[in-house]
Amino acid sequence: MNRIDEFVHIGYHKIQKPRINNPFGPVLIGDDVIIRNGGIIYSGCQIDDRTMLGHYVVMRDGTKIGKDCMVGHHVVFEGATEVGNFTAIHSQCHVSSYSEIGSYVFMGPMVVSTNDPVMNHMRKNIKIVYKGITIHHGARIGGGCVLMPGITIGREALIGAGSLVTKDIPDYAIVYGSPAKIMGKVSDDSLLKNNGIDI
Repeated sequence: MNRIDEFVHIGYHKIQKPRINNPFGPVLIGDDVIIRNGGIIYSGCQIDDRTMLGHYVVMRDGTKIGKDCMVGHHVVFEGATEVGNFTAIHSQCHVSSYSEIGSYVFMGPMVVSTNDPVMNHMRKNIKIVYKGITIHHGARIGGGCVLMPGITIGREALIGAGSLVTKDIPDYAIVYGSPAKIMGKVSDDSLLKNNGIDI
């Protein structure tokens, strides 16, 4: 049975700049989903089975979240984004539009992704080309990281807290710093396949 708390708005449709072809489609909610107080779920979103959204989560049009995910308080999805299964996105993260986040991903609190490489605010002569981020299965991102537009984080990569990620990160790499640099490789005992998870 789903639990949807008070003051949750499902199907919000006052959309000024649609991110998907059908921004006014239905909201699809699976079984045993929890949405806590203050959530705003725009039209055209999807939340799969057993996923929990904390207080004041915003999902803009075209956001899809898979099964068994945990989304912390005050997380914002800017739309046209897909999240896999068994992923944890902690409080106050900002996920820019046109992003892809895999399964078994961990994002610590206050991770910020960006998608506008030219920051064209009030500059009509600069063309907008949004570039969302891609995070592959099993990647772990420490709290307070900033992910620049269009970057890809490889499978089961580990990003240290507070890092500024400006370039693509290969599979299984350990990176940290500002800008983030490769500092090592994740250990075999930390790999999902060696922890009973096959993806």
